[in-house]
Amino acid sequence: MNERLVIRFDGPPGPTAGRFIEVELGGKGVSYGEWEQDGDDWLLVLPDADARVVQLEAENERLRSIILACPQCNKKSGQEWSLREQAKEMLEGVLFME
Repeated sequence: MNERLVIRFDGPPGPTAGRFIEVELGGKGVSYGEWEQDGDDWLLVLPDADARVVQLEAENERLRSIILACPQCNKKSGQEWSLREQAKEMLEGVLFME
């Protein structure tokens, strides 16, 4: 997976630099970081990479428990089982991607 985290501006750097538009991951806007006021300036404080991994692992575990607890998803027949297996593979891919 080769998704880049990009901070988009509406112009190049310089004396009249572009304005912030959004943060994107894989071409889609994402909520990433926290805005903090610092005197007259505003800071976009990005989380460190380890904190993001911990956050993703926690979300992965939460989703896994929902999928495994779903009575309809535990049937070994029909579309529900297929969706359950697909979801498990996706979650494992997110947790173990490097």
